[in-house]
Amino acid sequence: MLTFSIAATAQESFELKGTVTEAKENGMVMLSYNDGTRFRYDTTRVRNHSFSLTGKILQPGRSMLYIEHITKQDEAQYFFLTGGTTSVKGKRVGSSEIEGGKAQSEYNLLLDQWKNVGWEPLSTSEKSKSVKMKKDSVSLAFLKSYPSSPVSFWLMEDLATASFIGENREKVAPVYEKMDSEWRASKNGKKIAGLLETAKKLGVGMPAIDFTMNDTLGKPVRLADFRGKYVLLDFWASWCVPCRGENPNVVKAWQKYKDRNFTVIGVSLDKESDKQKWINAIHMDDLTWTHLSDLKGWDNAAARAYEVRSIPMNYLIDPQGKIIGVALRGNALGEKLEEILQ
Repeated sequence: MLTFSIAATAQESFELKGTVTEAKENGMVMLSYNDGTRFRYDTTRVRNHSFSLTGKILQPGRSMLYIEHITKQDEAQYFFLTGGTTSVKGKRVGSSEIEGGKAQSEYNLLLDQWKNVGWEPLSTSEKSKSVKMKKDSVSLAFLKSYPSSPVSFWLMEDLATASFIGENREKVAPVYEKMDSEWRASKNGKKIAGLLETAKKLGVGMPAIDFTMNDTLGKPVRLADFRGKYVLLDFWASWCVPCRGENPNVVKAWQKYKDRNFTVIGVSLDKESDKQKWINAIHMDDLTWTHLSDLKGWDNAAARAYEVRSIPMNYLIDPQGKIIGVALRGNALGEKLEEILQ
């Protein structure tokens, strides 16, 4: 979503019209977009395989078009909605050609470049690491070529995870600096600046920051005491639903690699009043590794040192104390451990 505003810019009228031959007669057509003030969901119905929607938009933005089809497999496609006319043509909306303004032309170019390296944006299949690396390389090249495009603003926001920036700061930072200054001053632009600044100190290749913190029994434990092992420094909390959802992945990694010089140190952002909930969660989720906390919530000393802005968050540290992975969630953790511990 593009969240910055453009001063003294009036809303432009748009028309989205299309012909989709396998669309269901009288089926639902829904357009989801940001008109510059809020998200909108506009709807209409299919008539003789065709439809039309009109409205106003402040600036180009990535939008979604959904259409009911004759079969039960309804589909959607993302595109860049701009002022003027945007046309949709095809058998099914997911594979339709969408033509519109300059931003959509640039988006089509990006999609074509992704497809050329084997990447399909709406595919649910797992992609090989080599294909994803090629896709990321294409994306960075696009950002360099189109630093003021609305597509680039969206793409940078989509790319800019703690994991991606932590591993690619040297490539991302110079691209970011050349992007539109107004976008860089926006909320999302500033967020990415913060991630880049953090990666200076805590990106891949940087030394892990040492700290000492008490375990569940009140015994002080120092991170540096684990030198010689691969350590996953895992920030979480008992009240954090995504953290609890991620714990099975960490347990799986722990069970597979604990005898291969790998361990986990959990750092909880629970408060003193939630100490028992923290301990209960450790047992409930079967987290049988070292657990630390100063029970100060978001003011946790280790979390502040590692500039943790959201949880779950983790850092993978090598036996020499260097960071070799950032924000490894889901399959990414297992893939990284397999790479280094196979």
